[in-house]
Amino acid sequence: NRHKAVKVKNPNRKPHSSRVVTVKPNRPNLILKRPNRIRPNYIWVEGHWMWSDFYEDYIWIKGKWMRKKRGHYWIPGFWEVSLDGFIWIDGYWAR
Repeated sequence: NRHKAVKVKNPNRKPHSSRVVTVKPNRPNLILKRPNRIRPNYIWVEGHWMWSDFYEDYIWIKGKWMRKKRGHYWIPGFWEVSLDGFIWIDGYWAR
């Protein structure tokens, strides 16, 4: 799934760099819901948008199970407001 209406402001060509957008992408119509079963030592990470240097656009990454890190907790990704629009901050493990 690619987003079709994102306006990217001042894109640069560095890999894995954040992209400032003037309009946050909406979730796609078809979302993978968290499965009902529980997996020990795993957490469910919701689907999210990720910048693709190949497409030069945001693409949807499906939700998935991710192994827990001992002594850490998961901070989900989010859209942060900036002076020029919004910047996607990737999810990460914190202590």
